[in-house]
Amino acid sequence: MKKVRVRFAPSPTGFMHVGNARTALFNYLFARHNKGDFILRIEDTDLERHNEDAVKAIFETLNWLTLDYDEVYRQSKRFDIYKKYVDYLLEKGLAYECYCTKEELEKMREEQLKRGEPPRYTGKCRNLTPEEKERLRKEGRKPVIRFKVPENEIIAWDDLVKGHLEFNSSNIGGDFVIVRSNGIPVYNFVVVVDDHLMNITHVIRGEDHISNTPKQILLYKAFGWEIPKFAHLPIILGKDRSKLSKRHGSTSVEEFRKKGYLPESLINFLALLGWYPNEELYKKLASKKEHVEIFTKEELIELFDLKDVNPAPAVFDTTKLDFINEYFIRKLDLDTLYKHLLEFVKVRKDIDIKEENNRLLIKYKNEIYETDKDTFFKAIELTRNYYTTLEDVFVYLKELLKDEYEIDENALKFLRENEDSLKVINAFYEKIKNLEEVLSKEIFKKLVKEIQKELKVKGKRLYMPLRIALTGKMQGLELDALVEFLGKDRVLKRLENFLRKVENA
Repeated sequence: MKKVRVRFAPSPTGFMHVGNARTALFNYLFARHNKGDFILRIEDTDLERHNEDAVKAIFETLNWLTLDYDEVYRQSKRFDIYKKYVDYLLEKGLAYECYCTKEELEKMREEQLKRGEPPRYTGKCRNLTPEEKERLRKEGRKPVIRFKVPENEIIAWDDLVKGHLEFNSSNIGGDFVIVRSNGIPVYNFVVVVDDHLMNITHVIRGEDHISNTPKQILLYKAFGWEIPKFAHLPIILGKDRSKLSKRHGSTSVEEFRKKGYLPESLINFLALLGWYPNEELYKKLASKKEHVEIFTKEELIELFDLKDVNPAPAVFDTTKLDFINEYFIRKLDLDTLYKHLLEFVKVRKDIDIKEENNRLLIKYKNEIYETDKDTFFKAIELTRNYYTTLEDVFVYLKELLKDEYEIDENALKFLRENEDSLKVINAFYEKIKNLEEVLSKEIFKKLVKEIQKELKVKGKRLYMPLRIALTGKMQGLELDALVEFLGKDRVLKRLENFLRKVENA
C-alpha cells in the first residue's frame, strides 16, 4: 500500500483565510492519522499577485497552529521542471500555441453568449501552419499555450467527500491555457506536474476547485500518470448562510490571533467545520471527555477520517469558537497559558509584557504597570474563568494590579442615589484598619455581616458600595476573592484613594 502523501498549496496573496486554514488542518490530520507526509507547497507562479509578506504569513500561521510540515516547496523555483513537461505536450501534439488577442477572445465570448451558448474557446489556433504562426509572431503577438481538450469525453471520479462526480469534456470551456503569454505556466498545469512528482496520493481542497478537477484529470491522462484521489471540502458559510466574507466579521487566522484566540481553540473549531468523528470510535473516547465538542490535536489525529466529512456547507459560528476558547483558557496549565500570552503580545502593538529578573512590566493600551511573576500568575488563576480571549487577561489584571482607577459614571450615580453607601464604606474602612488577622475570604464575609447588622443594610445596598470603593465599577470579580488577593494594605490604600476622590468631588 502506498504511503499517504498530501499537500497544502496556498497562493501567497494575503493573510490566511479560515477556509484555507481548515484545508491545511484537514490535510494535516489525514496525513498524521495515516502515518503519512504533510507537504507545504507555496503556489507563487502568479508574479503579478505575489506577495512575499504573505509567504511569511503562511509559515507563521502554520507554525502558530502547530501544523508541522514534512517538506516545503515553492513553485517559483521549479519553472525549469515545468518547461520540460510543456515541451512534451507540444511534441506529442497534445498542446499548441494560440495567438488570439484579448479582443478576439472577448468577441468570441460575446457571440457565444448572444447565441445562448456557454463561453468556450473554439480552437481557432489549433491547426495554424508554421507560416501563419510566423506571420502572427511578426505582428508582435506572444502566444499562450493551450491544451487540446478531447470532444465529448466523460471525465468522472469518486470524490471522497462529494461522491461520484462527472463532467463532459465539451462543457469545460474548450482548450484551456497551460502557459501564459509571458511564459509562466498556470495553476491547472503546474499543480498536476507537482502532485505527480511529489507522489501526492490524496488531493484534499475546497469545493471551489471542483471545476478545475476535470482539466487536471485530462492532463494526468495525457501524461499517462496515476490520478490521485480527490476530496473536495464543503464551503464555509456565515450564520446568515451566505458565503463567509468580511461582512461576517473576522475571516483570517491573523485576525483571530490578534483578538487573543488560542491555537488549540482555533484548531478544535476549524476541525468541526464540516467534520464530526465516527460515532463508534468517538464512544471509546467520550467517557474520558468533559465536553463532547472539545478535542485536543492528538484526539483529532486519532479520530479524523475523510469518510466523516459532511458534504453539506459548514456554518461559521464564533459563539462556538468563544466557548472552545474559554474552555482551553480555563484548562491549560499556567506556564502554557503564559507562553501563549507572550506570543499574543507579539502581534499586538498596544499590549506588551517585558520580563526581567522575575519582574514584569506590563503595557495595556495607554497604561503601564509592574508586578512580579508570582503575583501575575496568581491574578490569572483568580480571573481566568472570566476570560473569553487572551485580551481579557489584561482587562482583569488592571483591576487587580492597579490601585489607581477612575470611578465609573454609573457607579457615581448609584452612590448619589443610595445615602447609606458612604456609611457602609467608612464602616468597612474602620474595620479593615483595625484588623489584626490576615484578610481572607472568610474574614471579609465576617466583617460584612457585622456591617449588615450595625447599619441594617443588605444585598445590593451593602455590597455595591464596597465594590465601587475598591474598583470604581459596578461589575467585576467576586468581592471576597478580590480582597483576599489585594490584602489589607492594598485594600486600605484603595479605600483611602476612593474617600479622597469623593471628598474632592
